[in-house]
Amino acid sequence: MMNTFDFLLQGWWIRLMRIVYAFLLIVIVVLSLVPTEESVPGSNLIFGFLAELLLGSADHADKMSHMLAYAAITGVGMLGIIRPLGRFLLLPVSMLLLSGLLELGQGAIAGRTPDMMDFLANLVGVATGAVVAGFLLMLARQQAQRKQPAL
Repeated sequence: MMNTFDFLLQGWWIRLMRIVYAFLLIVIVVLSLVPTEESVPGSNLIFGFLAELLLGSADHADKMSHMLAYAAITGVGMLGIIRPLGRFLLLPVSMLLLSGLLELGQGAIAGRTPDMMDFLANLVGVATGAVVAGFLLMLARQQAQRKQPAL
């Protein structure tokens, strides 16, 4: 019988998370480097709603999109890595490095400018994704340990 979080430790799930991570990585890099933010249809509507709901103002839609994107990619990436050191140290650090490089790279693109507040929103997203994925993996490992018979 499979417990609630057992699937998080299954090989098929880990492979799926790696595929989703690669897809999200491509999407984030491309969207970070398109000439203008208005190039993504509907993004202001969706993230404006979430910013209004969570932060009280739709003016923060851009920061909400940064936070959610980096939370998603970090969480998915952590669920796709097997070794704990890589999961809890290297992946979040590499996501922050990527975020910083992409933010600086925007300075070379017409219509885009680097923004420290975007980087801070990315940092919050990385931390959020890491905490949520870490919590889910902790629950999965605890359930797996309870299933094993005592010696």
